[in-house]
Amino acid sequence: MSINVDEMAAEIAEMLGEYQVEITKNIDASSKVVADQGAKKLKETSPRTPKGGDYAKSWKAEKTSENNIGDDPSYTIYNKDHYRLTHLLENGHATRNGGRTRAIKHIQPVEQTLIKEYEIAVEEAIENASK
Repeated sequence: MSINVDEMAAEIAEMLGEYQVEITKNIDASSKVVADQGAKKLKETSPRTPKGGDYAKSWKAEKTSENNIGDDPSYTIYNKDHYRLTHLLENGHATRNGGRTRAIKHIQPVEQTLIKEYEIAVEEAIENASK
């Protein structure tokens, strides 16, 4: 049995296209899980006022780009209602009397954890697509 080189090339290209779609789907699903975990961790670790902690409750994870084949899925974790406070709380700020407030590092530790989790999730997504 003989096979034409063009037919073989077309078949390989089709298989690679299917593999790419599968990887993209797996990475998108993993990205959503990691983003949701990040929003949940920020809700748990954000500073709270004695009045109820509206800042901590306002963290959301949202898909910010639609998936085209070959594009990475993109999710943003943000504070929906108190977005102006994130930088001030994370880094501290000047006060009216010339002093500074202390920085409350609550975003950076979660970010570092999520980066590691995302790397592991992408590796697993690639491995699972090849099965």
